[in-house]
Amino acid sequence: MSVLSYKSPDLESGGATVEIKIFPPPSVIQLYNDKKEKVPTKKVIGLIDTGASKTAIDKNIASELNLIARDKQKVLTPSGDSEHYLYDIVIVLENIKYLIPLQVFGAVLDKQPYDVLLGRDILRYCTLIYNGWNNSYDLHLHGELINY
Repeated sequence: MSVLSYKSPDLESGGATVEIKIFPPPSVIQLYNDKKEKVPTKKVIGLIDTGASKTAIDKNIASELNLIARDKQKVLTPSGDSEHYLYDIVIVLENIKYLIPLQVFGAVLDKQPYDVLLGRDILRYCTLIYNGWNNSYDLHLHGELINY
C-alpha cells in the first residue's frame, strides 16, 4: 500500500489536489519502447472529485499526447447532458510507484486550476481520508495495479 499525504492552508478553497503524470495507453507505450523513442507524458494537477464516476482530462492533453478517441459517450454534468470522447491512458499519482490504466473522458477544463478530475474509477483503489479540521488529506492506494 502506498500513501500520499497532503496538507494545505487552503484545502477548503483549492480542494484535494494531487500532481499526476499522464501517459498514453500500454500498447502505445510498448510501441515507443520498441522504437527506443521517448514516451510522451504530461505532468499536471488533478482534483480528487468524489462526485465524478469517471476520470476526466482536459481535451488539450489528449491532443498533446496524440491520444486516439475510442468512442463518444453521454455524460451528465451539473450543466446537463453532453457528449465526450473517451481515451485510454495510464496515470501515475505523485510519488506513488503504480501505473493506473484508465479510460477517461475528454473535457473542457482550461479555465480550471487543474487539468484532471480524478473520479471514483481511481478512488475504487483507494481509501481517502479528508480532514477538513486539519486542512489535510491522506490517499491510501490499494488494489492490484501495475508496480514499476
